[in-house]
Amino acid sequence: MEMDNLLNNAEFDEIALNEIDPAPGPCCMSFGFDLRPLIQSIDEIGLIDAPLMLRDRGQKDELSVITGYKRILALRELRAEHVTCRILSGSTISPLRLSPY
Repeated sequence: MEMDNLLNNAEFDEIALNEIDPAPGPCCMSFGFDLRPLIQSIDEIGLIDAPLMLRDRGQKDELSVITGYKRILALRELRAEHVTCRILSGSTISPLRLSPY
C-alpha cells in the first residue's frame, strides 16, 4: 500500500541517458544477463514500461535507478539519447522502503 502511494506521486519526466549513473542503483538485483532479447524488443516495439528513478535533491541532484536498469542499458546500446522515466523525489525516501522484499 505504501509503495502504491509513492508511485501515485511519481512524476513523468524525460531524462537524458547521460544524466543517469550507469552503475546499478541501490535496489538493483540484476547480474549475469543477456541484453540482446531486450534490445531487440525495444527496437521493434519501443519501451513499454518507464523506468522508476529516485531523485535526491541533495548537493548533487542525483538520479538512482529503482526499476528499469536493464531497460536503460538496452536504450544506451540502441544509442537513444533520452528516456521517459517515472521520478520519485526526496532524500527522505529510504531505498529499503522501495524494495519489494
